[in-house]
Amino acid sequence: MTKKLLDVLVCYDSDASRISGDIGGVIFPRKSEEICDVVKTSKLDIVPRGAGTGLMGGCVPKGSVVIDVSKMNSVGKLDKKHREIYVEAGVTVKELNEKLKKAGLEFPIYMIERSFSTIGGLIALGVLGDRSMRYGELKDWIEEIDFVSGRGELVKLSKADLTDVCGMEGLTGIIVGAKLKAAKLIKRSASIFQSDELDEILAISRRLRLEKEVVMLRFLSKDVSKMLGLPLRYHIIIEFNSNRGKIKDRDYENLMNLVKKNYYALYSRGYYNSEDPKLFFDKIKEFALFLESLNIPYFGDLGMGIIHPFFKDNDERKEAVMSFIRKIKTKLSKYGIGLKRKDFLEEPERKLMSRVKLRHDPFVKINKGKVMDIEQKSSKFDKVHKDFDIGVGKIKSAEKIVEEVVEEMPVKRIILPEHFENNIAADEKQTLDSERIVIKKTPEQKMKEFVERVERESEFTEKEKEEKEIYDQLEDYEQTFKSELSEDRVEKISDFARDVSKKVLIKDNLNISELKSPNLKPLSSASPDFNKGFRTDEEKALIDNVMMNQFGMGSAVKEEKKEKKDNDNRI
Repeated sequence: MTKKLLDVLVCYDSDASRISGDIGGVIFPRKSEEICDVVKTSKLDIVPRGAGTGLMGGCVPKGSVVIDVSKMNSVGKLDKKHREIYVEAGVTVKELNEKLKKAGLEFPIYMIERSFSTIGGLIALGVLGDRSMRYGELKDWIEEIDFVSGRGELVKLSKADLTDVCGMEGLTGIIVGAKLKAAKLIKRSASIFQSDELDEILAISRRLRLEKEVVMLRFLSKDVSKMLGLPLRYHIIIEFNSNRGKIKDRDYENLMNLVKKNYYALYSRGYYNSEDPKLFFDKIKEFALFLESLNIPYFGDLGMGIIHPFFKDNDERKEAVMSFIRKIKTKLSKYGIGLKRKDFLEEPERKLMSRVKLRHDPFVKINKGKVMDIEQKSSKFDKVHKDFDIGVGKIKSAEKIVEEVVEEMPVKRIILPEHFENNIAADEKQTLDSERIVIKKTPEQKMKEFVERVERESEFTEKEKEEKEIYDQLEDYEQTFKSELSEDRVEKISDFARDVSKKVLIKDNLNISELKSPNLKPLSSASPDFNKGFRTDEEKALIDNVMMNQFGMGSAVKEEKKEKKDNDNRI
């Protein structure tokens, strides 16, 4: 086996979670029909993969066939009138936005630090973007999804059924493309607010959350601020959907590049593991102070109430933080569930996702073992699937097989492989439409399904009503919030927030355009950007490879680490 092939296998046995897996094979399809064939014929379970940027092991194989959709990367023609565009699953957010930019548009839902994530991966995760406080959820920007189900069928979902795939983490099938909506491209600006007091940071953020022009409130703890070359204070980077901010044009671009370095700053210091609890606003202070008491670095998004604590490998403090998260009964938000966080999935969610999974993947072939452990719905499915695969010629009647499974089959059609069709008697072929048998349901069966669906929906409707009441109460609470700060200080903060662009936001003569980050040391002293303090693109790519592909066992990397350690000692 060549070294190049070995490197490829190392890449695909893990992702950014650094969980080690085991590859059964890697396939690079260019068309959806190729994926259909793989799903129909593969004896192994199948793991779909985009850019491998997931942090929870969502595309780590366990003896599985990996389907890498990166070569399905075409972008369709833009419908300017409706601001819609069809994109294949392997297209990255960066590539999509580069094309949309020419038409004065953008796709706004993504994580700034991970613009190299693929559209398919974003949809599977149902990701929250850094600007979601104003632009909403990913599913709001999807019109249609095309995916290959666990039966090997190419399925198109309309807007009403998007949640069968969006946010299901690849459990129901392999996403091959989607029709997306685009937003008008806006020239943004930013401001920075810094303080020594956490109360002051939270008070100003509470006020700014109500401003329609504010699209992001990136919160940096004191430790992370120092890692990025900022003063040892709390910082809020305030992004505006307008020209209202103090920082504009080239300085704005430099500031956004600084935001992109949040993860790199922590990774370069060995903080490879992070979490993403989404907190009620009044719980943020308690959680932040808890992290600081344990000397855990963190940053977050105060617009959406998400805080990211970071840990080194085998850090005993992580369990204390996870216990705290469970204690305050908060949700985990951006990273998904994958392999790492199965125990955080609540039973109602588990049951609902299980039903949707078995409806599209009754043979449990896609992303097996991720999110939850689930078995095939019925032994009758095993028999049908086995007969389809080996092409047994002694099957008495296709109609008889349909009768056996029709009561449990959650869809209206079964795909029959060509070799199976050839073994069916000529009089039975009249029941076939091409390669399909249409299962006709009786009125009684349809009515039974309708009643069951209404009962399921009403169960969750009551839960949604209860949650809405809680959120309404929270909104009322936020409007009447009283800070522990003095009244004079509160008044000053309110004045500042109302006219934020006219205030001096960067203290100590901090100039973003000249900002250096001496603590972000490059991997090699030979780097042309060594004295600038920021990593080169090549060095960033190496960090990404280490994060996603677990190259740490290679001798070349050991030498690189040794060289880095020597450089650090000299500095």
